[in-house]
Amino acid sequence: ETIARLNNNNTNTKSKQLKRKIEGLVQTTKKPRNQLANSKTRDLEELMKKLKNQAHQLEKEIELEKRKEQKEQQLMKKAAENYYKEQLKRIQQKTSEAERKLDGNKKDQDSDEDGVKKSSIIRRKYKRKYTYKCREISSYKVFCKFVKYDAKTGVCDASGILSTACYEVWVDSRKRPPKKPEEAFRRALTAHCRGVDGRRAFPEHVEENLLLELRKKKSWACFQKCGDRCNIGIQGFPAMGYHEKRKQEMKMK
Repeated sequence: ETIARLNNNNTNTKSKQLKRKIEGLVQTTKKPRNQLANSKTRDLEELMKKLKNQAHQLEKEIELEKRKEQKEQQLMKKAAENYYKEQLKRIQQKTSEAERKLDGNKKDQDSDEDGVKKSSIIRRKYKRKYTYKCREISSYKVFCKFVKYDAKTGVCDASGILSTACYEVWVDSRKRPPKKPEEAFRRALTAHCRGVDGRRAFPEHVEENLLLELRKKKSWACFQKCGDRCNIGIQGFPAMGYHEKRKQEMKMK
């Protein structure tokens, strides 16, 4: 407004000088404003560059962490696979050993059965005085031949001792056929279970499983075909086994 007034008055030199001074002041005030704007933009650009660099660094760090995690997961998978492979090998070795033992037991059973059949044939042909003195198989061995073990778990199953096959093999393995074979079989089995009359006691795990079968109040599997003629096993087995009795005595002490 002052410049416009001075333009209208164009008379005094002083007014011209004032005009020049004002124009110089206006120009001086415009320059630093532009400089401030340029400096702010430069600062913003620098900040943007720094932020971009930081973002790139963070992305690189994230990628490195992901790669590390992937490597760790691969190593863990390999370690788990190796562990399970070793366990499978051990299980296969155990199963193969158990199968070999079972095959050996079957071969022994077959050989014993063949010997028993031959001895029974000889006894039938000739009289007792002139018969060939064949080797008598002990009742403990006959009973142990009919004890089975699970190949995978190794659990004992002694129910085969009460089967008809075991009863027939036991009768044929006697030098002299007993007058009352059912009662003789019962006395021999219970004596081995209790370890009485100089009989050899069964192992502890066999005894436990056998006692479970004997204490069932029903006739034994080998005597079920006899019907009412033989009632062995109906009253169960109230007596204690050899190992069971020893445990009770130790507790009492």
